[in-house]
Amino acid sequence: MKYFFLLLTLTTGLPFAAAQQLSVPAKGTKRAVTYDSKSQMPVVTVDIPASWNFKSNVRWDYNNCVTSVEMKAWDPGGTGSYQVVPQFFLTMPANTPPMTSERFIAEMVTPMYQKIDPGATIVYKESQITPASTLQNRTENLIFAVNLTKDGAKLTEAVFAELTSVYDPNFLLISISMSSYGEPTTDGKSAVEKLVKIYASTKYNGEWIKYQSEVNGILLSQKRAHGNAETSKMINETAEYIRQSRLDTYRNNQESRDRVNRYIHENIQQINTVSDPYTGSKVGVSNEYNNTWFNSNGEYLQSGSSLYNPNQDKAVNNVEWRKVK
Repeated sequence: MKYFFLLLTLTTGLPFAAAQQLSVPAKGTKRAVTYDSKSQMPVVTVDIPASWNFKSNVRWDYNNCVTSVEMKAWDPGGTGSYQVVPQFFLTMPANTPPMTSERFIAEMVTPMYQKIDPGATIVYKESQITPASTLQNRTENLIFAVNLTKDGAKLTEAVFAELTSVYDPNFLLISISMSSYGEPTTDGKSAVEKLVKIYASTKYNGEWIKYQSEVNGILLSQKRAHGNAETSKMINETAEYIRQSRLDTYRNNQESRDRVNRYIHENIQQINTVSDPYTGSKVGVSNEYNNTWFNSNGEYLQSGSSLYNPNQDKAVNNVEWRKVK
């Protein structure tokens, strides 16, 4: 299981001296920053190829008292793309089996890809149950690669998924987090290696994790105080688990938080403040890009090329984009 070993080596347990070496992006890459306009904090950084474009968004779900981050990076020439899908949750009866890698592939992955291409084939698969898992709280990590044909072109998509099943006396909560890398190739292992490299460079700001957990905790308390207890009980219990689990992640990963905070302190000059062309509100963005575009949903996209226009890019032109002046 060499890929899981690489992920653990790069993302956990690093001594502070070694962590300092990670503050500079590797040659040929650039550091993309996702910024949260609500908290006015940098949220997460990820190192991507220097020629790629980057788009990200922080979503505050006030109904369920959770916050999620989505990111997309891609080569304008079509040689590769990386995406982080917002974490999603399923609530099921308490007697439902846990979400294992085998069940996830059979019930969700295979049907999804076969809708795109009936001949889609899984060419690589590796899974690992985390050591801290119990019968009541089980987490399994999965890496897989799929060969398929999409829009007449052959490609491989590699996916890293974290599958967590938590049993409450009244229900089973399943949370699924996914990151993917795709490229026009049929080499599953090559795609997996590139996915792992980008994924392992991701660093979250521990202070932002704490902030969003506290804000969502306040919202949850208000909802319990004013909502209908019978109709909101299940949602409240689910939201409380989500909020608490993210806060526990922060508390149990002090070393990671310190490493991220030091990086932000050393690199805060990478943030520029610009005005959203739609709302006029101030938003912090990376200063490593010369061109920034916004859409009416509050999402922004950055590019290093003055010739790039997202309104002409089929990957994102389902909405209108306005350039920051």
